[in-house]
Amino acid sequence: MKYSLIILLLISFGASAQKSCVQKLREARSAYEDGNIHIIPDLLAACINDGFSKEEKTEALKLQTLAYTYMDESNQADESMLQLLKTNPEFQMDPANDPQELIDLYATFRTKPLFRYGLKVGPNLSYGNAHSLNGATNLNNTEQAGAYSSGLGFQVGLTVEAPFKNKFSLNLEAIYASRTIVFENSQLVPGISEIEASEALNTLDIPLSIQYHFIESKLNPYLLVGGNVSLAVSNNLTIRRTIKDHQEVKENSFDIISMRENLQYGIHAGIGMKSRVGPGFFVLEARFNYGLNNISKQANIYDSPELIHDYYYTDSEHSVNSIAVNIGYLFNYYKPKKLRR
Repeated sequence: MKYSLIILLLISFGASAQKSCVQKLREARSAYEDGNIHIIPDLLAACINDGFSKEEKTEALKLQTLAYTYMDESNQADESMLQLLKTNPEFQMDPANDPQELIDLYATFRTKPLFRYGLKVGPNLSYGNAHSLNGATNLNNTEQAGAYSSGLGFQVGLTVEAPFKNKFSLNLEAIYASRTIVFENSQLVPGISEIEASEALNTLDIPLSIQYHFIESKLNPYLLVGGNVSLAVSNNLTIRRTIKDHQEVKENSFDIISMRENLQYGIHAGIGMKSRVGPGFFVLEARFNYGLNNISKQANIYDSPELIHDYYYTDSEHSVNSIAVNIGYLFNYYKPKKLRR
């Protein structure tokens, strides 16, 4: 009973304090409208420290900043504006209604995000780009030793971007990507022996991009170009061989990470949009990645005798290209400060 009474008293006191602060905010509005700006800072000081909701504190600090501005208290006006921007980094001026003095003061502060950070995820479609094909050839066409086709995968990762020069952003990401490419080959005589090999490539990608925001609108479309370095994490080959009038060679999987270059390089280009949702941005993006280097370690392509003798498979020189679609969300990180004059 004793504790219940204490809790009720505390709730009652808090409600009374809240009501008192709301009343003081009304009085400050009236004082501003009546021109009694000199009483506003003292009237709001206690509640600014503790007593207002975020919205109320934003309005109170705006009134306080106006009061200091009109009283020619420039240092206090700067401190009040900085406190306002730290309380509500999304605060924006209303050119149609706000006094020019406040707009001019606002312009002397860094009010844009220092950077944005978030998460992206989505599917990809990847395919091998053959540089030189190895393995058993088609005897009717000795230049034909198989072909690559596409497979589905996904990517997920973290992204950080820093705006600069108004329309540009520098974008650094760390992406875990799982890609699939398919290799098919009609060996010896077509229809006699055929293989199908599906390779799962898992990499840690570090793309660095420059984004150009060419239209400022609700969708905020942008173009991007850049380069990327990928670290091979794992590579597994699932292969099946079919022989006419014979039992097919059992499907099997092989770890072929030893046949892959540890570092893989590429360039990319794409288009995207960022739409304001809540405190950040919803992102939708499509990107084409072009692999630059041969990812096959030719010195190690004979590491698996079973692949060679049972499946007539020898790893070819190839790179990997992909088309990726991402959705994501970006949060703004603000660090307001007074700009140097």
